[in-house]
Amino acid sequence: MCDGYGTRDSDRITTLVRSLSDHDVTITSRLEVRPGEVVITLDQDRRRIDATWGICPPGSPGSPSVVSVAKGEKVNIDKTFAGAFESYRCLIPIDCWYQWTGELRDQKYRFQIGDGEPLLMAGILFPSREETAVIPLSTRANTEIDRVHERMPVFIGIEEAHIWLTGAAKDASPLIGPLSDVEVRFERC
Repeated sequence: MCDGYGTRDSDRITTLVRSLSDHDVTITSRLEVRPGEVVITLDQDRRRIDATWGICPPGSPGSPSVVSVAKGEKVNIDKTFAGAFESYRCLIPIDCWYQWTGELRDQKYRFQIGDGEPLLMAGILFPSREETAVIPLSTRANTEIDRVHERMPVFIGIEEAHIWLTGAAKDASPLIGPLSDVEVRFERC
């Protein structure tokens, strides 16, 4: 799960993104980005696409419910996400993420790798004429994160970015999983 993310060190993140893209992509510093807000993504052509975080699945009865994350383990078989997973995978550059925990979801934690290393969070785009939407993917938590929350975002290594963005869905699917047990720092906010 991912309840928010940050791009705190925009210079480091921009350097990472420019190593992947021939386009002049700049990441702006934002302490916290939440569902419903505009997210900076990299599409299959490694171009910057600004997308709104969340979708209202078609056929939602009554008032539309907004989906803000997809379980990576089911994204290629869930009818809401399978088409986007096949054709519109993207990367969301970040350096930290937030999770709310507790029975009332009243405890907020910020997670980061090491000293805030830039990360590439896996997502899928939903392009339309009006606006493009994005859904980040989640997976089961690794050992360290599981102490706080059972889910975490899916992260794609820079070496796998090409496969994630342009490979066939069958080649991208094995990239969905938790981070290996790296140094994860987290703090209650």
